[in-house]
Amino acid sequence: MGNGDSKRGQQGTATSEQASAFETVPAEWLRRPLTPDPHVVYPVERVEVRDSHRGPLAWGGYLALRLAQATLGRLPRGARRFLGQALARVVGPLDRRHTRAALDFVQSALPDASPAEQRSLVRASWVHLLELSLRAPYASAQILDRPLGDCFEVHATPEARALAAAGTPVIFVTAHVGHWELAGIALATLGFAPMYAVGKAPRNDPLSRFMQRSRERQGGRMLPRKDAMKSVPTVLRGGGSVLFLLDHRARTKPVYAPFFGRPAACERSASVLLRRLGVPLVFCACYQGEEDGKYALYVGPVYAPETLARLDPARMAQLVNQHFETMILRHPEQYFWLHDRFRETPRQWSELAAEAGPFGAGAD
Repeated sequence: MGNGDSKRGQQGTATSEQASAFETVPAEWLRRPLTPDPHVVYPVERVEVRDSHRGPLAWGGYLALRLAQATLGRLPRGARRFLGQALARVVGPLDRRHTRAALDFVQSALPDASPAEQRSLVRASWVHLLELSLRAPYASAQILDRPLGDCFEVHATPEARALAAAGTPVIFVTAHVGHWELAGIALATLGFAPMYAVGKAPRNDPLSRFMQRSRERQGGRMLPRKDAMKSVPTVLRGGGSVLFLLDHRARTKPVYAPFFGRPAACERSASVLLRRLGVPLVFCACYQGEEDGKYALYVGPVYAPETLARLDPARMAQLVNQHFETMILRHPEQYFWLHDRFRETPRQWSELAAEAGPFGAGAD
């Protein structure tokens, strides 16, 4: 094994704070309707999350997706799953780069799984991606105005429940696992309103605008990733909470931290921001259930601001990755393994030299 594997067992040493057990939330909370509050005040005005791809090709791709959603997305769940499996067997071999990257990722995360099980997870990732793409317009519409408990099994740590009851502004962090798009409305219903999410536009401007409108119908707001450093503090001072997705590969000035036993390029600016904001950090994950309109939401663990302030960016990234591993392995078939997470990143810490930070060879 390489040095990254030897460091893997050190995860969890970034803080001595222990995660509390998950509990169900009070029954009266589950009776709250999943209805956006029309009177909520948003501390930061609406900003369109735009992309530069706006020509005929962008519109053609957008219209093709909307047509697929309007037809295939309305099929019964069983038919959609069958279709997804069939498409995965076609698309996977055609898109060899993403399929190879996904298999490499799965092999790193689940080295004890058989080759057949690893290949099955890659296909499941394609199926899950297709499912999310086809059902996106209908998933939120199916749950809006219904009681929270009719749609979500909610599991929260006592610390997370206390923050929800007090309406405390927090930073939520999640990964591209399950149905992350629906987490916001459930969190707002639990007491974390107004809710914002930091996002990057897809490489298609018409699709970006459509996705933003769809998310806002759930009662949330989007913040462009490039403006997050100045927008997020304003949201928190105004009583709002913000959701980050931080499991993708950082492309500029990354900080490196272990992720499934390998060096991973992580967002340095996000790590700096999390420790400077002075609010609790809460991990969360929303998973698709066995039926349409049924989900499981996990809220917690919670880390206090004073704990975060003691962590440098590399240790902060380590903490985040540690909890992402737990989230992903809870339902690995619902994770976006297709992202080329380790592209252009060496497998060994020794190859990173000075960039390896506290995880390099000879580090404590």
